Order: sequence, then C-alpha cells, then structure tokens
Amino acid sequence: MNKYSFRFIPIFIICAAIAGCKKDNAPEPKNFGYFTPDCKLTSWNEFSARYNADNQMIEIYRHMVYFGATKVTELYRTLVYENGELKRIVVPKIEPTELFKEGREAWTEVEYEYGEYGVTIIRKFGYEGIRNGQSARVETGRHEFKYANSRKPVEMLTYVPFNREIDDLRVRGKRTFEYDSRGNVSNEISESIINGQVQSRLPIKYYYDDYPNTVKVLNFINFEYFSVQNVFSVNNPVKTEYPGSVLDTPLAYDDHFNVIGRIPEAVVWDCK
Repeated sequence: MNKYSFRFIPIFIICAAIAGCKKDNAPEPKNFGYFTPDCKLTSWNEFSARYNADNQMIEIYRHMVYFGATKVTELYRTLVYENGELKRIVVPKIEPTELFKEGREAWTEVEYEYGEYGVTIIRKFGYEGIRNGQSARVETGRHEFKYANSRKPVEMLTYVPFNREIDDLRVRGKRTFEYDSRGNVSNEISESIINGQVQSRLPIKYYYDDYPNTVKVLNFINFEYFSVQNVFSVNNPVKTEYPGSVLDTPLAYDDHFNVIGRIPEAVVWDCK
C-alpha cells in the first residue's frame, strides 16, 4: 500500500450548526461570497495571511519556534483563484536548509470545482513523494454538493478511500439540509453509509446568533465533514441539538461583531 502524509491547515474552527435552505436567485456575478469581503482575517493562532489588491487572501504564513529558541516564519500555503473564486490550495516548494535537509516541489493539496450556484466538488490530496521527477499525490477525500435552484446546498456526499492501491474512493456519508428564513442551516439528516447501505441516521438541529458569519473564510479553506453549516449559514451557530443532548458553543466578538473566540482563539481582524 502506498504511504503518504496528509497535512491540511490545522485551524481549529468553531463547531457549529447546519440547517435548511432559503431560496434565492442564481448568483450574479459569479463570485459566491465564501470569503468575507468587509474585513480581512489577518492572523489566527500561529498563522497570518497576506491579501492582494482585490482583497483576496493569497498566502498563509506559519510562525514557528524550533528547538525552543529559533523563530521561523514560513510560507505555509498559497491560494490560487480563477474567475474570482478559490480554485486551488498549494503546498509551496521547500528548499533544503540547515533545519530541513530534504527539499520538496510545490504540489496542489486541495482543488475546488464550481457550478451555477456555487462549489460543487472539493477534492483533497495527500503527498506521496517524487515520481519521475514530479511531486506525486493521491486523492484522500472528496465532498460533492447538490443544489435546488439556490446558492445553498441541499445535499453533500462525502467520499473516503476504499482501496488506496488503485485510488478508489467511495461514499461514506450523506448529509441533507434545510434552511430557516434567515438563510441558516436549521435541520440536518446525517447518514453513515458503508458499501452503499445506510448504517445510521441522525437528525440534528442548529441555532444561531444574530451576527454575520465571518469565520466562513477559515471553514471554506479548511473544509471538513462538519463545515457546511459554518460556510453556508448567514449567522454563527451557537447551539447544536442532537437526540437526547445539546451542545452549546459560546462565542466572543470584536467591536465589529467578528468572531474572535473562544474557538479559535487569538483571531485578529482588520476592518479598515
């Protein structure tokens, strides 16, 4: 079996809600607004960002301390756009140094595909080393979205590796969504699927604050199975209700009502 190491942006983001679907017209122009346009996310945890003249985040830097004393700022990821939308997340080329003897060519870690209403597929890849002088990778996961005449997805299928020897991915989970009148995911049905058969079915309800969802930028970059409510909801989820249990997520805000805690901590915004 091929071995690979898969490092995606370790941003600890707010676990939140997901619900139904507010109907709106097809987006015009093409930009779907996954990134917050008013304020720039300048830093979070050990990360910081650089933006271009179009207010697009184009580089993520990581600030590390090695061996207890050596401070290093390294380019961690590069964000590539097409038609105004995030298209690829690239792991940058690494030159050999005194700290890291082995170099590495740049390679694409995440790819996004878009349709009429928004993102349709998110593909994630893991690094496998060098083959024939080129950086080799394997697809480690995939999310596929379905829409119903709205910018809000009503279904998401998640694929995981079934046989990595032949790069075979199969559906492992299905989530369907409903939205409230404000445009927040309010109800979800989450299904676990094995060999094409539904193994479990879990209903979930989400509740929100009254402030704009600003952290969707991080959730869209670091998209995981539970990111839908954080990306497509208008407000910030603060409570999740499962059968027999309720999970509260208290949040802290800055003066512009951007989320700054408690998870993630040390989030800094620039709202000039």
